[in-house]
Amino acid sequence: MKRALKIAGMVAGSVIGLVVLLVAVLLLVMDPNDYKPEIAALVKKKTDMDLLITDRLEWTLWPNIGVALGKTSLTDTDAKETLVAVDKASVSVQLLPLLSKKIQIDAVSLDGAKVRFIVHADGSTSWDRMLAKLASTPDEESAHVAFNIKKLEVKNTSALIKDEKSGSQRSVDAVAVKASDIGMGKAFPLHLGFTFRQDGADGKSLTAKTELDTTLKLDQENEVYDLTGLVLKTALGGSMMPDAPTGVVKASIHADMKAQQIKVTALDVAAVYPVHGLSTSATVQLNADILADLGKTRLSVNALALKASWPDATRPQPLSAALAATLSTNWSDGELDAPQIVLNAVVPDKAYPRPLQLAYNGPAKGNWKQGRFSIPQFVLDAAGVRTRGLVDVLLPAMASTEADTPIKKGMVISGSLATAAFNPRNVMAALGIAAPSTADTSVLKRASFAAAIQGDEQKVLLKNIRLTLDDSTLTGEAGISDLASLRQYARLALDRLDADRYLPPSTTPAKTAAAAPASSGVLPVALLKTQNLDVVLTAGSLKIMTYPVSSFRLAATAGKGVVNVSELKGSIFSGGFSVPANINVQGAQPVLRLQPRLEHMEIGPLARKILKKDLLEGKASYTGDLAMHGNTMDAWMQSVTGSSDLKLENGLLHGVNAMKELTNSLGKYQGLLVLTGKDAEMLASKQNDTEIASFSAENTLSNGVLNSKTVNADLKKARVAGSGTFNLVTQALDYKFSLNLDKSVSGEKAAAYALPVQCKGSLAGNLAALCRLDSRAITDMALKAAAAKGLEKLGIKGLDGKAPEAAVKEKVDEEKQKAKEKLNEKLNEGLNRLFKR
Repeated sequence: MKRALKIAGMVAGSVIGLVVLLVAVLLLVMDPNDYKPEIAALVKKKTDMDLLITDRLEWTLWPNIGVALGKTSLTDTDAKETLVAVDKASVSVQLLPLLSKKIQIDAVSLDGAKVRFIVHADGSTSWDRMLAKLASTPDEESAHVAFNIKKLEVKNTSALIKDEKSGSQRSVDAVAVKASDIGMGKAFPLHLGFTFRQDGADGKSLTAKTELDTTLKLDQENEVYDLTGLVLKTALGGSMMPDAPTGVVKASIHADMKAQQIKVTALDVAAVYPVHGLSTSATVQLNADILADLGKTRLSVNALALKASWPDATRPQPLSAALAATLSTNWSDGELDAPQIVLNAVVPDKAYPRPLQLAYNGPAKGNWKQGRFSIPQFVLDAAGVRTRGLVDVLLPAMASTEADTPIKKGMVISGSLATAAFNPRNVMAALGIAAPSTADTSVLKRASFAAAIQGDEQKVLLKNIRLTLDDSTLTGEAGISDLASLRQYARLALDRLDADRYLPPSTTPAKTAAAAPASSGVLPVALLKTQNLDVVLTAGSLKIMTYPVSSFRLAATAGKGVVNVSELKGSIFSGGFSVPANINVQGAQPVLRLQPRLEHMEIGPLARKILKKDLLEGKASYTGDLAMHGNTMDAWMQSVTGSSDLKLENGLLHGVNAMKELTNSLGKYQGLLVLTGKDAEMLASKQNDTEIASFSAENTLSNGVLNSKTVNADLKKARVAGSGTFNLVTQALDYKFSLNLDKSVSGEKAAAYALPVQCKGSLAGNLAALCRLDSRAITDMALKAAAAKGLEKLGIKGLDGKAPEAAVKEKVDEEKQKAKEKLNEKLNEGLNRLFKR
């Protein structure tokens, strides 16, 4: 035994001595710096690049032997580009395996490495020449390296990618790698950290600070690799992400390359996005198990659960959603299948006391290489309304091999939507909204909706719409007619609607509307500036505030701040109305143009509804062409300009005896009675109401002042003609009329006299005192009438409005002429007798 131990000691001592001798020879005889030229020449041969080792190469000692490398660079001298620069590097191998011609790495250290990769404007890169050289050099056998590294450390390392064509730059800085006890078939810890930065040509930047920790196991012989307990943390920043979102990914990864399967279990992704100005951050949480079968080119995602929450300053609480699904796809042929997708969402809104609850359930399938996607059936529940439907989408551009093909080129969309019948009052209750009090308590209890979905690369529309509400049905089509400009489109027809049934009960006291702030306007200018629409709405019959409207039609377009209502017309009270309009909100103030028109509308029913009594009958016609600017009623009144003509036919003013009012005024001027020999009461008894055979007024408007160039009225017992002005803002009027009584009222003599009437004052004052006979003109007429009566007794007739002295002179001249003619006649007779003799 002692001898065996002695022999073993001698052998060990010999080995140690041999090793020490080899080390001494290596250190004292072999200088690694002597091999710099050979190393540089080898690199030049292999890569066509120039290796420059600036610092000395140094040996490391027992128990592991290695070499330390100082400042070193790899340069493309022809292009004057440095590809790699290293401050410090070292590698050591275990000594004993060297004796058996094996290389077993003990430690690797890299400090201050810098890698540059330049993409030139012509598309070439700074690494092209070296990569081409390496690809053309045949591989050589290398000594077997036992992958058993005690320590791996990389620090202060960076890489730069510069794109000269786009002017952008990407870099990976502060790269740090730490690992220990690295060996095949056993687990070892690994830490990786780096900071990524992207700087665009527009000056915007993006940064991502990332750290990864995991336990790595490499079984190279069986080609099995495991990452367990993986934790990846990243924090984004830069001008593109000023709110600095963060994310954490946790998972375990098992890769069996012989079976060609990669499995990710317990995947947990959590992201937090701070929203500027809000105390609550947006969050996303994703969990799933993933299996990638490389042989079958299939990816399966099981137990997918996604939760998201997004705060919004305009909402009382964050939007939230939870999605659960299972899906699989084949990336070689593009097939995609999701047997079931379940989505639950909560959508709060300030308009609703309770948030809207949404629940979706349905499958999905498709082929993303062919651009085919389908939801064969789905169910959507929202606020107690259940909607069923299906959708098919074809995007052939996804299969196109042409570059820059728009994704929607050749797009086709089809499908359908239909709700079950629902109670709108129950929907309001689900949202916490009190149902409105209506005149008819049976309304808002039955509704449904159905439509077909059709679309292509230009438009997406709902066709064959059928919306029912109680006894009303709306049909037609609506949607986006131009996807490029998002132009809204509708062609809708309503069969009938009695809106009065939905108004508050008449017994309910009307609430006084709050006065609008002075800064607010009648028109929603900001909204009108953004509208892009083309709509047409027709209605067979409408009842609005008891007004019966039939054959209603509205046609309007809007775009770039101009709203054009080409048609707003219908029939009411046996007549028609039309109000085309144009609203331009492009400038500082809205500019409006209206062209209202009424055609033979019975105004009796309208007057009864407004005045609550039987006052006026007749058929009214009106045409106008009005322009105005501003956004308040006062501004419109002050600026309105244009023309306005009104006509009334077969009118009757009930309960107002215009003749009585007139004769009461005439009674003050008894001298006028000599024309008829009748008193005022006899005149007034001609009629009880005022008949208006016709009325017409031709008007122009300028800056809120109505100028009536001609006003004519035929009251059957009198005719009225005149002109004047009316200020729409101050309601001040100033009109002068001439009134001619019919001879059946005043006699043939008086009918020739025009009675002057003046209407002056304000509609806001005493209406009874607005119009009166012109007293001075009436006095002159009375004097003429009296003089005419007296002259008649003298045989002078036909005053016809002439002054009495003029009439007398005319009568004297007439008598003189008659006497002269008679005298001449007598003289002629005498001469004739004389000559006959």
